[in-house]
Amino acid sequence: MPVAKPKAKRKKQAKTPSQEFSNVKSAKLDRLISERKKRKMKQSDVAAKLNVSIAMISHIENGRVKPSADISLGLEMLFDLPYEILFPDY
Repeated sequence: MPVAKPKAKRKKQAKTPSQEFSNVKSAKLDRLISERKKRKMKQSDVAAKLNVSIAMISHIENGRVKPSADISLGLEMLFDLPYEILFPDY
């Protein structure tokens, strides 16, 4: 009968600053979320108007993805606000 080998323990790696704060919501995207909510729109409504997935809108709002030029222009036209106001820190 084969004998089970003990599992080797992995060393715990230190988190880099970008990993530590990866789940912290960015203040810079609050404007985009507030504009959407002000117009009583859901993420699905915005996604349908821009012809993108709901996940893409979620990723943009949570700061995981920077919007492409097409999406940025679509958001500008949808909310009638310039890019600098919707994304002040980009």
